[in-house]
Amino acid sequence: MTSSCALLSSLGSSLTVPLVEELEKLGLIPQAIILDGKMPESGIAIEKARLDASFTIRDLTDVDLIGTPTYFVKNHNSQICVQLLKKLNIKYLLNAGTPRILKSELLDATNGVINCHPGMLPGYRGCTAVEWSIFNNDAVGATAHFMSPGIDEGAIICQEIMAVKAFENYEIIRTRMIGHQARVLAKAFQKAAAGNLTPQSLPAQSEGRYYKPIPWESLAEAKGKLLRGEYTSG
Repeated sequence: MTSSCALLSSLGSSLTVPLVEELEKLGLIPQAIILDGKMPESGIAIEKARLDASFTIRDLTDVDLIGTPTYFVKNHNSQICVQLLKKLNIKYLLNAGTPRILKSELLDATNGVINCHPGMLPGYRGCTAVEWSIFNNDAVGATAHFMSPGIDEGAIICQEIMAVKAFENYEIIRTRMIGHQARVLAKAFQKAAAGNLTPQSLPAQSEGRYYKPIPWESLAEAKGKLLRGEYTSG
């Protein structure tokens, strides 16, 4: 069933194809995919360094997308993109890898833009939430929320802890998080569409904490916990 959502993404995003597949499992087909250029090479390199060596970032040629048009825009924040959303009558946008900090006009162009953060909000806003969670002996997980001007501060739709077994490899955990995010994001859209949810219809997030990128020495300690079997989640 074609659903009134569009994916905001870019070439090189690791989340796009897994998200399409998770939506299909729920019987949902995106109405459109809107691509904004290519992910920065620096960002792709950082992500690949965190992932298992066997993981390959797939592109849209790896899935059947019958009836889902793909549009290319220079900037997701552009008037062309906003007008396209209105023309297609898109109700929800799903962030599958936009390279932009989305501006208010785009955030307000539909019922809402849904993002899936790889951390348990509001306690783990910001950077390297997986790594900080392990370092602090807290649960690893993902939170789907409506995007807002504040980073990771929008109203929460749903969140799920990701199970981590003792002695699990760091790169495997990071790789599995991509699929976990895709599942949580697909479920969040299904929930939002069924309930006609908007950012205003949900409670605001409580006070949380924003994390900067984890220092190398702290990352090494987190990896050491995994190697020694001192960390589990879920």
